[in-house]
Amino acid sequence: VVMGAMTRAVAQLDRRPLRAITASIAAPARVGPVRIEATRLRAGTSVAVWRATTFQDGQVVSEATLNLGFARTDALDRADVPAPPMPRPEQVPE
Repeated sequence: VVMGAMTRAVAQLDRRPLRAITASIAAPARVGPVRIEATRLRAGTSVAVWRATTFQDGQVVSEATLNLGFARTDALDRADVPAPPMPRPEQVPE
């Protein structure tokens, strides 16, 4: 719930889609009001990094780093590259 709230707070400030989130929960959040501060750490043309911190009763409840970015439209399509052949588990030497 807390990570979702932080994601929505950043989404109100940046229209790029969320690509990754790393969060630390410092204390349990109780039912009730919280304050979320969002800080843009870096922004380029297609990628941005944000920090979101959740406070409750003046104390940090959680902090997250969110990576946002538009999909790449480069000429190289990595989805069509097949995976290399892999041996079956019983064929792997110990």
